[in-house]
Amino acid sequence: MSESPGAIKILMRQLNLNNVGAPDFVLKEDESMSRLGYLEFILNEEQRMRTEKKYQRRLRQGNIPPLVYNSKVSGINVEQLNRILTLGFTESRGNLIIIGQCRTGKTALASTLAENFISHNQAVYYIKIYDLIEILVNRNTSPAAERKYEYMLSSGMIIIDEFLYTGITDTDLALLFRFISMVNDLSSIVIITNRYFDEWLDATEDEFLMQTLIERLIGDCEVFRTQPLKNDLLPTRTPKRKKK
Repeated sequence: MSESPGAIKILMRQLNLNNVGAPDFVLKEDESMSRLGYLEFILNEEQRMRTEKKYQRRLRQGNIPPLVYNSKVSGINVEQLNRILTLGFTESRGNLIIIGQCRTGKTALASTLAENFISHNQAVYYIKIYDLIEILVNRNTSPAAERKYEYMLSSGMIIIDEFLYTGITDTDLALLFRFISMVNDLSSIVIITNRYFDEWLDATEDEFLMQTLIERLIGDCEVFRTQPLKNDLLPTRTPKRKKK
């Protein structure tokens, strides 16, 4: 029986051990290990590399921004942040709404949550609200949009960024409401926004449907602010309801 590294690697690839069978993976005798010990090492390396490749693939498929959240922000609710980072809200398919002004780490926090979730062998999809609406409008006529739609449906967490930064038409709101209603029992939804709930009502003409959407999202939900509740550098928000 041949013991040459080349012959062994050919056999590895035939057995679909493609990572340890790759040309750049070095096979060498290790006198500190028994033969069974070295075999276990080889198999563990194959498993480790498969897991890492799957993790990186899900980051790409999920469109996750490569951002790192800085939790050293004075005045935030550290206890709540630590609870969120453990992903406890996802156990009951609960939702998370991240509220804050621009450049306070909202998207970076969501990216960190996505990476943690993916490391638990779960799929995540990140999308901005207007890209989501475009997919919902075109998914029946665009194969690319349909693929993204199906991946969202298979994900345990859906992150929707720039939520209601500007107004939304009633038609688009209806599409968004139907989508969120459908996936809300199957996935955790993470909303990233710079608007408080009363201001959501100002973002569309159909206040009743928007109020229903809010109630659907906050039924089992955490609300986290990425900045202190009082920030003298920012103008005070005074949301106003539309007059009927």
